[in-house]
Amino acid sequence: MRLLITILLACFSSVLAHGYSNMYPNTSSTTDNAWGASWKQFNLSETSSCDYTNTGQYIGQYSANRYAPDSTSNTFSQYGSQFSPDSINNDFGSYGSQFSQHSARNPYATDAPKLYDGDCNYRGKLSTNRFEPDSIANPFGRYGSRYSPDSINNPYGAGSRYAPDSPNNPFGSGWSIYGQ
Repeated sequence: MRLLITILLACFSSVLAHGYSNMYPNTSSTTDNAWGASWKQFNLSETSSCDYTNTGQYIGQYSANRYAPDSTSNTFSQYGSQFSPDSINNDFGSYGSQFSQHSARNPYATDAPKLYDGDCNYRGKLSTNRFEPDSIANPFGRYGSRYSPDSINNPYGAGSRYAPDSPNNPFGSGWSIYGQ
């Protein structure tokens, strides 16, 4: 355990010494930390300049952040409430039902909601369908394999807890969800 803590502290101090500017290209507002190193802080209030006109209806941010206003983890938000028709958490809505073809929770859905990161990159379908090639639940697919750099399930790639726009970051912005 001490070895792990020592390694983590060494990595953290290395990042502070070299700054965050090269780690995350979608950052803004330079600030100085307590050690005097200049680094960039991720701004959660930035709006995306992506053109999603042909992707469907916006249905929130797929994020572990319980405090973000558009997060699906925020039970008081429009997109996280179990009573909202636009929520993937509503068991009776078109995006949360086990029977809807547009649902994230239907294991046989073919038109599941699509995920896009902060840089407008397509990140797969938010689906529990293990046989859909683009599903994040497909363990052999590009977006579901824990070995793929594009997968939400890769803790060292797109699914890192430390990336500012990763859905697994409890303080991050998450990925945009667009339904049909």
